[in-house]
Amino acid sequence: MVIAGREVAVRPARASDGHALRGWLGDALNAAVEEGAEAERLLGEFERGLEAGAGVYLIEEAGAVVGAVRARLVADGEAARFDALVVRPEARRRGIGAKALALVEEATGARRFLAETRARDGRALYFWLRLGYRPIYEDGRVVMERFKEGER
Repeated sequence: MVIAGREVAVRPARASDGHALRGWLGDALNAAVEEGAEAERLLGEFERGLEAGAGVYLIEEAGAVVGAVRARLVADGEAARFDALVVRPEARRRGIGAKALALVEEATGARRFLAETRARDGRALYFWLRLGYRPIYEDGRVVMERFKEGER
């Protein structure tokens, strides 16, 4: 299943796609996340998703993999939680992440969407706010939340 939007498509990753991610994902995460331990944790999330065969979506532009999303259903499938969204450095700042996220939201079938972020990461907070997410707090962590149109 490939879900396409303007210039961007997302598709569930397969175990055989590991090579398409491993070559650049670690470097991209390290560039996007200031703390090395956080980058390692996120890389682990992608690895677990690939091994399980679920929850990792590849972002493609013109047939080339330019990013990935780690998403999982929670709350009995009522909510989708985005553990990570990463776009290759050379493909950033063109709206690819926002377009891909909208496509993955649609693919999950969830009515509520959640994404954890760091309170001191202004770029990430601004990204989620622009997409209509609002901050809530879970156990002292900042979690961004959005409901599907008309679902609240």
